[in-house]
Amino acid sequence: MISAIFSAFPSVVFAAEGSLLSVDKSFFVTVIVFLVLLLALNFLVFNPILAVLDKREKLTTGSVQGAQSLLQDIDRRMAEYEAQLRAGRVDAYKIVETRRTEALQARADLIQAVKDETGTHVAQAKKELSAQVAAAKTDLSVEAERMASAISTAILGRQVGN
Repeated sequence: MISAIFSAFPSVVFAAEGSLLSVDKSFFVTVIVFLVLLLALNFLVFNPILAVLDKREKLTTGSVQGAQSLLQDIDRRMAEYEAQLRAGRVDAYKIVETRRTEALQARADLIQAVKDETGTHVAQAKKELSAQVAAAKTDLSVEAERMASAISTAILGRQVGN
């Protein structure tokens, strides 16, 4: 077979026998062994290594995509949580405002009730005071007449009467 190759390429120039660069039959055997070993390495080593690297790349890409989807899910949930929190705060502020308004109204009602009660007490106290003043005037008038009569009797020496 090798002789067929040599006869097919008569133009191949061979180096002189014994030369370091001489092309003889062992050269072609070496090339064939090299190609066979290259194919064997390709199937036994390179393809499995490339398959492992591809699998690793897919796992890494899948992990990155999974992490990104988790981050998106977390962002979505966080937005929902914040929206619920804002809604809760709004509701709480409304409740606080309603209670504050009710408390202010109750305070105003209590103040008005106290004012009304105080006004009633003041009016009653004025009546009592007017009655006491009238009674005191009457008592003073009677006492003044009695004292005037006693002083007149003492000064004049006789009974002065009405």
